[in-house]
Amino acid sequence: MKIQLFLAPLLSSLLIIPCFAQNFACDKNIPETSQFSLCNTSLSYENRAKDLTSRLTLQEKAEQLGNHAAGISRLSVPAYEWWSEALHGVASVGYGVHFNATVPDGASVSSEARAMYNVGLAGLTYWSPTINVFRDPRGLQEVGKEGNSTGNRLKVSSCCKHYTAYDLDKWKGVDRFHFDAKTCLKGLSENNGILTDCDSIDVYYDIIKYAATPEDAVTLALKASLNMNCGDFLSRYTENAIKLNKIEESIVDQALIYNYIVLMRLGFFDGDPKLHPFGNLGPSNVCTEEHQKLAFDAAKQGIVLLDNKRALSLSKNTTKNLVVIGPNGNATMAMISIYAGIPCEYTMPLQGLQKYILSVTYAAGCLFMNCTDESLVEPATRVAATSNVVVLVIGLDQSIEQEDLDRENQILPGYQEKHVKDVANAINGTMILVIMFASPVNISFAKNESKVGGILWVGYPGQAGGDAIAQVIFGDHNPAGRSPFTWYPKEYSDQVPMTNMNLRANTTDNFPRRTYRFYTGKPLYELAMD
Repeated sequence: MKIQLFLAPLLSSLLIIPCFAQNFACDKNIPETSQFSLCNTSLSYENRAKDLTSRLTLQEKAEQLGNHAAGISRLSVPAYEWWSEALHGVASVGYGVHFNATVPDGASVSSEARAMYNVGLAGLTYWSPTINVFRDPRGLQEVGKEGNSTGNRLKVSSCCKHYTAYDLDKWKGVDRFHFDAKTCLKGLSENNGILTDCDSIDVYYDIIKYAATPEDAVTLALKASLNMNCGDFLSRYTENAIKLNKIEESIVDQALIYNYIVLMRLGFFDGDPKLHPFGNLGPSNVCTEEHQKLAFDAAKQGIVLLDNKRALSLSKNTTKNLVVIGPNGNATMAMISIYAGIPCEYTMPLQGLQKYILSVTYAAGCLFMNCTDESLVEPATRVAATSNVVVLVIGLDQSIEQEDLDRENQILPGYQEKHVKDVANAINGTMILVIMFASPVNISFAKNESKVGGILWVGYPGQAGGDAIAQVIFGDHNPAGRSPFTWYPKEYSDQVPMTNMNLRANTTDNFPRRTYRFYTGKPLYELAMD
């Protein structure tokens, strides 16, 4: 059964969202503006962007520096919303994307994003991927996707984000809006640079008190080469900063030129996009068989075989019955994680395994991922004892780890560890442990358990996660054994506070170092480089 059937009430509620008219500049039906050099496609993108910028008043320039770019009506340049997200497909985060019945549920970059833009439901600029340094195992770190292009013309645009010392969101009462990250210049180099997040200028002025005035705050940002502000701080205070001689107007001009070059490469200033490449993409290009196969392939390639004691793969001919246990055994939304939209459909792990074995029994064990109620553990353990093969699907979800919610330690929540041990003690056959989360937890207890015949890390595998997991378990896909991060021992969280930004060793406080580059302890699993 496709889970999309359960989304019908949600989609009905979304029908009230209008299908916005597609905006574009340089409309040939407006000759008084379409003759400007900014509309001349024979010129370079840079020259066209310079021409546009030169025509703007100071107030108009400031109004274009936020994600809600105001547009310039006298030049027939419409407003543009820069903020769209696409970490896990086109996401319903930010102001640029709207889901309704015009297109099928969900979308993935980049053809589907452009298709949604063509019917007025999405933007062209996506703030993905996230490339934060994976400094600490307790913060949620995930990698996104990029768009593609034809020559210099972009189908959609992607923008990497965050970079430096940016993996503390909220940990033991310390939040990112008040935390003063101490890092050295060498640390900055090792962390790959700096990029701002939403309202960051407002935060470092109003909360952190890093700048004396709003105008000082925008001056610092623009002189540090910031071109776009998620928020309205630049739009409100840039004009006055220039009038106070805190910053030269030429720096603002350069920021706008960079931004407009992106929009020009996207065809925003080429007139009616239906007459240009990618203009034919529409609802029929969303949730196609090809794109759903891409989601399936991504899920399979993301699975890591951590341990196999000759238990995998299972045979569908000799496995007569199967028990699936665990709160993530019937996961749906948990599989797509944060910064996601509405998938075309879900295949739960339980459903994927049912495609191989007719006799599959499911017991939750824990109603919720925090697993604080032990009442269902014993009944699930009794069910497990009736089968010679148990697939236990455990881990985390967005109630445990997400933006603005760091974990305090590396242990499985609630009674999950006890549940694994109880099932192992109760069964006569083999247990396959499937662990679903973005950031590692300590599973040394399972690694050393003889009844655990195989361990798979599946991350948050997306809409096709159930089919991917089943194919690996039954041998139709051979997974890699390459972990994308270092798995630290349980005591690591007690040794290292998240507020310590260091990567290298510090002998004065017995700091054990961080990441595969510097950590010298014995990891549970190592990051694999090939």
